[in-house]
Amino acid sequence: MLDNNLVVSDLLRLVNVVTYVSDDFTKSTWIDHVLSSVDAVNMIDNICVLNDVIVSDHRPVSFSLRCNVLHCPASDSINVSSNVPAWNRCDDSTLNHYACSLDMLLQTVKVPFHIYANCTRTAAHILSIDKFYDEILDCIKRAVATTIPSNKVNNNEYNVPGWNTYVAEKHELALNAYLLWMENGKPHFGYYFDTMKQTRAQFKLAPRYCRDNVEAMRANACAQEVFDTDPHRFWRNVQKASNSKANAHVVSVGGVTGKHNVAEMWKDHFEKLYNSKKDSKYRSVLESKLLDTLPSHGGPTISVTDIYDTLRNQKRNKAPGPDRLHMEAYMFAGPRLCVLLSILFDLFIRCSYVPHAFCESIIVPLVKCKTANLSDVNNYRAIALSNTISKILEHLLFNYIVNEDEVDRFQFGFKKQHSTADCTFVLKRTIDYYRSRGSYVFACFIDFNKAFDNVDYWLLFCKLLDNSSSVAFTWCVHLLSYWYSHQRMFVSWQGVTSSCFSVNNGVKQGGILSPYLFQFYIRDIIRKVTNTSVGCTIHNRCVNLLAYADDLVLL
Repeated sequence: MLDNNLVVSDLLRLVNVVTYVSDDFTKSTWIDHVLSSVDAVNMIDNICVLNDVIVSDHRPVSFSLRCNVLHCPASDSINVSSNVPAWNRCDDSTLNHYACSLDMLLQTVKVPFHIYANCTRTAAHILSIDKFYDEILDCIKRAVATTIPSNKVNNNEYNVPGWNTYVAEKHELALNAYLLWMENGKPHFGYYFDTMKQTRAQFKLAPRYCRDNVEAMRANACAQEVFDTDPHRFWRNVQKASNSKANAHVVSVGGVTGKHNVAEMWKDHFEKLYNSKKDSKYRSVLESKLLDTLPSHGGPTISVTDIYDTLRNQKRNKAPGPDRLHMEAYMFAGPRLCVLLSILFDLFIRCSYVPHAFCESIIVPLVKCKTANLSDVNNYRAIALSNTISKILEHLLFNYIVNEDEVDRFQFGFKKQHSTADCTFVLKRTIDYYRSRGSYVFACFIDFNKAFDNVDYWLLFCKLLDNSSSVAFTWCVHLLSYWYSHQRMFVSWQGVTSSCFSVNNGVKQGGILSPYLFQFYIRDIIRKVTNTSVGCTIHNRCVNLLAYADDLVLL
């Protein structure tokens, strides 16, 4: 209870209470309690044990709850349905049909080759790139809509979990029995009447069973996956099941009620957070650096092979961005799309420009702790969902930007084949080493406040330029500076989307480049601390800092 910030409300109000009495009346104890969150303690009143009600060996505990019932506006209860492409239902013939259909549509796209004659960010070139980008995405959307099967998703509270497993068959039997009963004149007795009544009763009980056993069905589904050969998938699904729809029934956040009002409240909250460094002094510094170092030609060239290799290494079943296109739409598209994407990304880099729709992202507030106060704004973290095509470009830029440094050995987060558990292991071994020899270890734990959100990306790009003199590296930084400074974000809350706002600081949580950019951003801090040579010494090596990710431990 202490770990989850829960309070035993009855212990604060009752004394010497008995809620359990054994059958032989020789044993009694206080078993049943009323647990509540810290915010709800003052709302609970009139707690008592009903000793005159005997239905078992437990005495019922009664209490009253003083609260105001919040009614959502009628507009919030409107059901919104959408068709989501079902890529998991596609076989080889369907995917081949999609690739052929998209190839035919892409043949009508006109490539703006005239931009290569003078790769400058002029108004005419911007219009040409925007048109080129829109035509490619329009072809992909049309091909997906005409060839890929879809699932109709109703965003309402009446969806029954477990319908296909427990209800669908009984619903079909009840429907067939009802039709036979109708065809035979609606008799009031006999075989058709009894079959209709029996199948209808079984059908009505099935949804009730599903609603009463949602957690059990989730546990059974996870239990079936124990036999899978991929344990990571099992734990990933467990985490998804335990955190899914944690905020589905939250009607008030930050003192605001109603889906539309809460979405706009989140928009104001994140707009203030991502514009805390609106007038950075490093913007002019970066612009002057780019004028001095940016050559007129010689930028990186995105080849078709680069596109193909990037798409081959992408993961499926990921959430789409504002354009609603999944990664599968690019992975199974065929060679012509790879050619057009290589040209499009090449123009992005050469002109240091990306379309406005390309820069859009959706912020989804996710609950940090389900047992904490769900109406507290600070109990949520922002996850940004970018367009899938922007993730592809981030993967390509990552190969040009990433570089290693000797101080990275102190960083355990944001690295392949490393985890924060390794950092904990090193920390414990270091402490045990000195404690077992009669020495003391002094540690200071540092947690950056809103680490990703408070990054001054103008300062970050200045550091990137100072770190490398590569021409390709400089062109990539120039593109990133335009991209980040023209970001537009929306907030999605319970199916409602807020108005957009601009971003002047921070790196996106959930972005491909974001972990490395933050690691690079704090690299100078780690270097200055480790160069002091003050700290623990193991095997003639000074260990004075360990970085989990955005958390540091000083020893």
